Amino acid sequence: MGSEIQIEMMNVQQLSMMLRACGMKVSEAVLSSGIEQGVYPFAHCIHTDGGGRRFEVFTRLVHEWIDERATRR
Repeated sequence: MGSEIQIEMMNVQQLSMMLRACGMKVSEAVLSSGIEQGVYPFAHCIHTDGGGRRFEVFTRLVHEWIDERATRR
C-alpha cells in the first residue's frame, strides 16, 4: 500500500464535539457505550488485556452517517 491511502480516525471526544455541532445532544459516555454495543456503525470498541476499552472511530464513516441523517435547511 502506498502513501496515497490514509485512514482518518478521531477519538470519542472529537466525535462528541462533531455530533454536538450538528445538533445531536449526546455525551462521550453515551457514545462510548453505544460504540461498545454496536449501535454506531462508524466505530469499534476493543477490550484490552488490562480491562480497558479502546475506540476506533473512522472519520469518513462518521461523515457518511451524519449525511444520511442530516436535515437540510
